Amino acid sequence: MDDEDLKELGTALKDIRYPKGMICPIYTEIAGRGYYPAFKGFENGPDPRDGIMFLNRDFGGIDYYTELSSESQRRGCPVKEKMHTWNQTEDLYLPGLSNIPVWLTNYLMGVRDRELMEVIKKASKKNVKATTNVKTWIPELEWTAYESYCWAFFLRQVNKQRPRVVAVFGRYNREDLFRDGRLGHRTTAEKEFEYTFKFNDCEPHRCWIIHDRHPSSVAKGEKSKSRIRNGILKRIRELHSVFESALQMPQI
Repeated sequence: MDDEDLKELGTALKDIRYPKGMICPIYTEIAGRGYYPAFKGFENGPDPRDGIMFLNRDFGGIDYYTELSSESQRRGCPVKEKMHTWNQTEDLYLPGLSNIPVWLTNYLMGVRDRELMEVIKKASKKNVKATTNVKTWIPELEWTAYESYCWAFFLRQVNKQRPRVVAVFGRYNREDLFRDGRLGHRTTAEKEFEYTFKFNDCEPHRCWIIHDRHPSSVAKGEKSKSRIRNGILKRIRELHSVFESALQMPQI
């Protein structure tokens, strides 16, 4: 996966039909560490092909993106994300995969505009349990078209990276990815399975799909680190090595 691949994806980002509340401000890639599409999102090497895909929900708000972009330009050096999801990813997940290339990306492309961020903020003040899932705040018809574009973009990402394992984080992503028989009429109760992605003009790609809770919902502390290290990360490494062993088997 190289700069040409990212350039092609960047062009495709502009073709997504963004609904009211979501915009595509990603004019330039922010130098540093963080989730795609604001950052390149590559960890543990310059090319994440044949590695792991971390699929989170969405990048966040326009002001957050603008702040990071401005900071990078002002300092003239790489920056990194500051939100809780990134901190959890960096602290709990990435150390356990230090020898495997990882691509950190999102399912929903674009960022939330200021109006949507304000609506969610006000709702949260009235009810601390108010959902931050953008689907709730977007008109149904607009959401259907937008989410379909995001599904198609996700397929583009898989085709470019060709990961051995796709780690899907959070129940909202699970609900979208598993609907309408997209992943072979499986149910969200299946925590992991092999799946073959098919593309119109490229070779199919077989990999493992595994899902777990969203990093932002994981409690801090050594107990959580241990659960992540001996749970999801251990299993991701095992699934990744299954394909490594298969690739190394002599052909008869």
